[in-house]
Amino acid sequence: RGEAFDGKKDFARAIADYDKAIAIIPDVAALLTRPGLAKGAAGDADGALDDCIKAIRLDPKASRAFFCTGAAWYGTGDPKRAIEAFSSAIEIDPKDAASYYGRGMARVDAKNYADAIADFDQAAKLDPHNPNYAAARKAATAAQQKGGMGGNSIVPSSKELAAFVDRGYAFYHKGKYDRAIAEFNKAMAIDPQDASPYVGRAIALVDKGKYDAAIKDYNKVIGLYPDYSDAYIGRSVAWTKKNQPDRAIADLSRAIELDANDAQAYFGRGGAFAAKGDYDRAIADFDQALKLDPKMTVAREGRELALAAKARTSGKIESGAATSAGSIPPAARAAFKKAQVLDNKNDYDGAIALYGKAIALFPAYRDAYVARAFASEIKGDYAYAIADYSQAIAIDPDIGDTYSDRGRVLSYQGDYDGASADYENAVRLDPTNARIYAGRGAFRMKLHEDTGALSDFEMVLRLDRNNVFGYSGRGTIRARKADYDGAITDLNQAIKLRPNFAAAYKSRSAVWAAKGDLERAKADRKKALSLGGN
Repeated sequence: RGEAFDGKKDFARAIADYDKAIAIIPDVAALLTRPGLAKGAAGDADGALDDCIKAIRLDPKASRAFFCTGAAWYGTGDPKRAIEAFSSAIEIDPKDAASYYGRGMARVDAKNYADAIADFDQAAKLDPHNPNYAAARKAATAAQQKGGMGGNSIVPSSKELAAFVDRGYAFYHKGKYDRAIAEFNKAMAIDPQDASPYVGRAIALVDKGKYDAAIKDYNKVIGLYPDYSDAYIGRSVAWTKKNQPDRAIADLSRAIELDANDAQAYFGRGGAFAAKGDYDRAIADFDQALKLDPKMTVAREGRELALAAKARTSGKIESGAATSAGSIPPAARAAFKKAQVLDNKNDYDGAIALYGKAIALFPAYRDAYVARAFASEIKGDYAYAIADYSQAIAIDPDIGDTYSDRGRVLSYQGDYDGASADYENAVRLDPTNARIYAGRGAFRMKLHEDTGALSDFEMVLRLDRNNVFGYSGRGTIRARKADYDGAITDLNQAIKLRPNFAAAYKSRSAVWAAKGDLERAKADRKKALSLGGN
């Protein structure tokens, strides 16, 4: 039950339940880390530190206890000790993405941006579906390029105002956007004509998906400082998220006029040109970005994607009978089949190469684009996956599954507006496809849009009574609504349909714990771990 309250961010009730469990079983380190983490999330860094250190004393090999301690030290504002604790957690469990992320955040606070970026890269490699890691890397890279000042390169007008702005950025770097915005608001109250808090709030609003509000803040900054190039770059990000590449290009062009040596501006404009299908100008901008910053990996990747897209669209994409199975050249079909064999053996690099060969032989080979996108997605190469799904949609825009697949990958990258639009298109095109509703349900569940998610999972089960994801998804939503008996019924059915479904055991474990049945919770947790769950 403590975990259930934890998930609802009701930390006081979660801690109370954890304490009851500890009173029954006082010598288990794993139990002590839970109230420690909950106290840290509630802002009680000292209480968190006390619990986490006790957990380490009970089990010096418990990586989670060191992670808990690192998070607590981070909360107290001691990045040095936080880094030491996270490093100990990583030494015990080198595959724990969260510990790399935690250490990266502490290194950002210590202004060690190069090592922080390396940690965020490793976290993303271990857990490619977590958008926080890419967002943290982006923020650290921006701070590194600005000499450690991040978006706050306009000097605040007073020490009092600067204190609120600095706290705002501290919360922002921890992913606590609402608290960051609150601090920036306090700074604005001191001096509404100081641009620095508007810059910070705009950055946080973009990460929250509040693009119109962010644009309004950037407008304010530009009104105060019309020659501040970073404001144009920041506003271009919001325009890009709103799928308005022409406005993004206009802002980035102005930024380049103001600072012709800003590689980030060329990179951003290259991406906007690519989004419009103007690949020649995109490639030229990526080239200029690399000339200014040869180590800008994202510009190199953008250039490669633009070159590939240009190559794919340079030939005529035929439709109708031209893309039918009978029109595919035998050599292209043979390459595709060989790629599938490698794909099934988890040799994704080999499969991707052969799918590419099939596409080179037949540029309108939709199935090859989709298959290559899946392989890239499994590898965590989301930009390549999105490019291939987009090309498949260009070849045949009337297949709902392809929109659903692209929406899933867009959600991994944190582009929730784009993902939502793709899922809507998928449902419109194929309203009786259970797989599409299951995908949209999972997406809505991720955003805590529980009513919409529940509706989707109900539709999945109306269309397919044996759909394991329908039961597991509905069970998870029922658990969130404290309908524990209904959740158990659904998760039991999911496990019956797929006995090796680790996620269902993990979810059922949390429900048993919420019901106070610790023995069953422990058994399900053990089963989930044995199946490769986390």
